[in-house]
Formats: sequence, C-alpha cells, structure tokens
Amino acid sequence: FRIDSWPAAKAILPCCAAMLQMRANNLPLWEGLSAADRTATEAVYNNVFQSSRYIVPYPQRPAHQFQYQRWAIEFELFIFVITAFVTIFPKHLEHVRPVALTFLAAALVLVMDNINAVLYLTRDPLAILVYEERRITVTLAGLIVVAIGNCLTVVGMGSSR
Repeated sequence: FRIDSWPAAKAILPCCAAMLQMRANNLPLWEGLSAADRTATEAVYNNVFQSSRYIVPYPQRPAHQFQYQRWAIEFELFIFVITAFVTIFPKHLEHVRPVALTFLAAALVLVMDNINAVLYLTRDPLAILVYEERRITVTLAGLIVVAIGNCLTVVGMGSSR
C-alpha cells in the first residue's frame, strides 16, 4: 500500500544535503583575503544566499549554512517512520491516516521550499562556482524524488480504504 516506499530517496536526500554542507564547511572562498576583500566578498556571498530565501548565509559559521535543509530532512524521516509503521501494520491505517496525511502535506511544502531554494542556486553563477554544479544538481534531483514520493503517498494514502 505504501507508495512512499522510497527509502532510497529518504537515504539519498541526507547525502545530497551533506554534499552541499561539506562544501560549505571547507570553502576556500575566504582563504588569503585581506580584511577589505573579505568584507566585500561576504557582502556578495550573503546577497546570493539571502536571495534564495531558504538558505541562510553564515560566512563566519558555515556549519549552519544548510540547517533549514537538514531540519526538513529530519522531518521527512519522522514522517517515513510513521508511514512505514502503517505499511508494516496496515490494520492501524484508519488511526494513523489523519496524522500521516497532515504531516505529509506539511513535509511536501518544506520540500517544495527547498526545491525553490536549490533551483535558485542552479541559476546563480556565484553559487555554482562556490558549491559546484554537480553537488547542486544531485541535491535538486534528490529533492524532486522525495517530492514525487510525498505526492504519491498523499494520493495513495488519502484514496485507500
């Protein structure tokens, strides 16, 4: 019954976000800059990521760069546990359905927000330079797979009896 039997997507997405986070943690962008150059570079860097709306720039503390994305992934994993429970014990579907559908709908919005933010990165030359096009594209693909899985799960769970 469980259409969101996309455990591979749920496993891939944290890896995708980790690819971007690892790059943020090891940015060579700040090395060897004078104080004035660093200030000018940070202004451009902040502008790029503030423009994406859901990726908050942290030039001094890059470990926080993708915290919204990590939170959304943790929320998705929580929902996966709820819906996996229903897959294993289908007799509990009627009791769990309202909760699962509510959380799935909320998660779908989070994933769509993240897709929007990562799509912005694919169109910004500085973001591509900083995070590498491959990392951004792989993350976007993982988000799209999870969004499709969430949509199919909402339809499947909502229409089943």
